[in-house]
Amino acid sequence: MKALALLPVLLVFGGAVGAGAAWLTMRGAPGAEQAADTWPVPEIAAPLAGTSMPAVPGLPISSGILPGAEYQRLDDPFLVPLVRNNMVEAMMVITLGIEVMQGQGPLIRSQEPRLRNQLLQALFDHANTGGFDGMFTVSGNMRVLRESLTRAARDVLGDVVGSVLILDMARQEA
Repeated sequence: MKALALLPVLLVFGGAVGAGAAWLTMRGAPGAEQAADTWPVPEIAAPLAGTSMPAVPGLPISSGILPGAEYQRLDDPFLVPLVRNNMVEAMMVITLGIEVMQGQGPLIRSQEPRLRNQLLQALFDHANTGGFDGMFTVSGNMRVLRESLTRAARDVLGDVVGSVLILDMARQEA
């Protein structure tokens, strides 16, 4: 009988703890000045041994890390339908980030609609050529996708883009 009387108290206590944790998570850390969509990048003292960092203008797609780069996460994931026989067979849910030169975050925000349009077109092209079929996470397929996305981002933002990062990717069957 005592155990049954204790159950409502434990339920209320557990709910309060969960609500408090959710509130703290959504509120963020106290004193955090950095925007939630910007990630700090550790300073790189020198390029990796055996590599050479090309000049930033005209940076090739496979250049690696931009000197003094910052990373901007695009807020909303991209949804790409995979269509077979005129029916949606599955959906790809993809979250992207952009590596840009230091201080170019406002440029990404001001151009985000155009940027998302170009990136979404690149994702649709990849889907329409079968890039998300079978073992779509094979290294070669992922490299082709990243290069295509980087070209699309550079079409909008120019040479301030180092690369496009694939942060999350999931296939949801219909």
